[in-house]
Amino acid sequence: MNKNGKVARVLKKSEFLKRAYRAAKIMSGGIKVTNTAIEEIMPLRPRKAESQKLRLNLLVPSIKKEHVFGGISTALKFFNNLADELGAERRLLVLDANVSKKDIENGFSDYVLVPCSQNVCCDKQIVDLKDRKNETFPVTGKDLFIATGWWTAYTIAPVIKWQAMTYQQKIKNLIYLIQDYEPNFYPWSTRYMLAEGTYKMDIPTTAVFNSSQLRDYFKANGYVFDKEYCFDPVLNEVLKRYLNTHPAESVQRKKQILVYGRPSVSRNAFELLIDALMRWSEEYPEAREWKVYSAGEAFDNIELKNKVVLEVLGKLSLEQYAKFMTETYAGISLMVSPHPSYPPLEMSTFGIKTITNTYANKDLKSFNESIVSLKYCTPEIISNELTKICIGYQKFSDYSINREYLRGHGSFFEVIQKLAEEV
Repeated sequence: MNKNGKVARVLKKSEFLKRAYRAAKIMSGGIKVTNTAIEEIMPLRPRKAESQKLRLNLLVPSIKKEHVFGGISTALKFFNNLADELGAERRLLVLDANVSKKDIENGFSDYVLVPCSQNVCCDKQIVDLKDRKNETFPVTGKDLFIATGWWTAYTIAPVIKWQAMTYQQKIKNLIYLIQDYEPNFYPWSTRYMLAEGTYKMDIPTTAVFNSSQLRDYFKANGYVFDKEYCFDPVLNEVLKRYLNTHPAESVQRKKQILVYGRPSVSRNAFELLIDALMRWSEEYPEAREWKVYSAGEAFDNIELKNKVVLEVLGKLSLEQYAKFMTETYAGISLMVSPHPSYPPLEMSTFGIKTITNTYANKDLKSFNESIVSLKYCTPEIISNELTKICIGYQKFSDYSINREYLRGHGSFFEVIQKLAEEV
């Protein structure tokens, strides 16, 4: 290999230098740019439609069963409770994934799939807007919109302006359900700028934050909305029922570790998690006595050290997840975000000694005594903490409860009521 070939090889080994190398190739005409489309922000084109009934619209990326958990599940719960409080008709606007008959059957059987070309006045509609390039959808003067992901807020903002002009009325507030600081889903980039821009839009916005930690993070970074509300997570009803019938302190714990593994989601720090498990399995002499499982996403089992295997469970049903947690002694769930995320709250509530991380103002150490909240995360530190937990293994776990979280009310319904009064 000649000298230039060796240099190119070295450049490609470094991510930082790789980007510089790529930029240089673009400048020299070496890379062809073929696609600059920002597919998420394909415009929504409204058309006039008449109705005298208040209609609540929830914009979601998908209603497919494999996508309806976490953020989408919370959004649907929020949407349905607010619609009940308002006595409003409901419409789901699905932007990113086509809606199939199977999707309707798997949880939306009381809804009607309505083509966007039709003006239909009925409760519980679903409109598939994925292939919307040459389509319009009906908007009345009574429509009220709830945005979820940043791109749903971006695409509905012009529609809300159009609505006010078309019906000669005061512009309605966009209800923006904010469940994370979404610009950080991307490197500093176009999508970072667009996502961050939705927190500064020139339409009146009512921000509803999922968690006080997230709200405080926005405040600390100078974001101001016309109106702001906040609710804190509470334990899922299915998990709560299971815990009530299978008290966590009465179940014998196995030498079992449950980790939250999502290789496709950068903020769950999958590489850091795996490196920590590698070190733990190599350095802890009794690692082979423990079973290690991953819940979250499906991927191939991973061989750790000393014949320890990370066995992948993928996405569990809530009942399976609950049973697994009551039997498990140790857990790891990382989240590089100001949102607390659900798994460390759930794991620790089920009595699992749970390692998680801090971020900015987020620190879960006071949530309950089962949380180990790390201010500084490296593979070595996580491995050492996991080893300490394993050394302290007991057949019956010391169990501490955050009763407000377990009670299942929190501030969620208070927000619904206040928001309904405002509307």
